[in-house]
Amino acid sequence: FHCKMISNSEKNFIVDGCRENCRQDGRKRNEIRSYMTISGSNPSSIDSSNDDSSSEGHHPPLVLSNGSARVFLATGETHILVSVKAELVTPAMSHPDCGVLDIHVDYMHNPQGKTNSNNNKDDSLAPTIASLLLPHLVDPKQLCVVPHHFVWKLHLDVMVLASNGGSLLD
Repeated sequence: FHCKMISNSEKNFIVDGCRENCRQDGRKRNEIRSYMTISGSNPSSIDSSNDDSSSEGHHPPLVLSNGSARVFLATGETHILVSVKAELVTPAMSHPDCGVLDIHVDYMHNPQGKTNSNNNKDDSLAPTIASLLLPHLVDPKQLCVVPHHFVWKLHLDVMVLASNGGSLLD
């Protein structure tokens, strides 16, 4: 495990920002960046300043998936493509009545062969997504079709196409 130390100036900058309830980009501590998702033919946005929610011209991002979506910030600095595929599998002997969630996160490389913003690449992204989904949104027992015989295995593939600002977890 390699830990990068930050300077006292950086620590003071972070602490002062927390005290003042202001981030470097002007948001408050509890404000999230506005983003848009496109799933199937229905774009949705949490950016209240964006009234262009017309579904004309939008197509499913990945037609060979059982479900897919594009998520991007209004500023264009972060762009993520997500695909969900489902398959029936034989359950693990240790959990004969539980389905499986398999999460894979990959980062797009730019033409120079470097990952977009290596400093934002977070190897804990897949486990963090798993901890948010299981058991809160996806109950492994609900993925059971026939105990000891068939369960659903959900493949969640996340491709970070661009990550040029802020934390992906944000």
